[in-house]
Amino acid sequence: MNNWHPDMKKRFRGEVLRMLAVRHGQQQSRMDDVALCHALRSLAWEVDLNDVVTILQEMQGRNWVKFRQLRSIYNRRVELSQIEILPDGQDLYDQTTQNPAVEF
Repeated sequence: MNNWHPDMKKRFRGEVLRMLAVRHGQQQSRMDDVALCHALRSLAWEVDLNDVVTILQEMQGRNWVKFRQLRSIYNRRVELSQIEILPDGQDLYDQTTQNPAVEF
């Protein structure tokens, strides 16, 4: 993700928000980072777990998503679970607000 063009990151953020908003609207269970990565890859996004964790951490800093974070001592990675969209992220998805860092 370090070498991604900013426009690609905007679309990626938009896709993540879209997936979370749709799941929320359908009252489906919350995703974890692995399930989200698989779902994105099924939509032809060439991402790995590190990309997903990085973008979610960025989005949490913008107050768009919330999740539980656990550092696994066994596989030496950060595991994210209970990923959910927050009202600010839902507003972006609903396009009642705008932010230049996201594109749908």
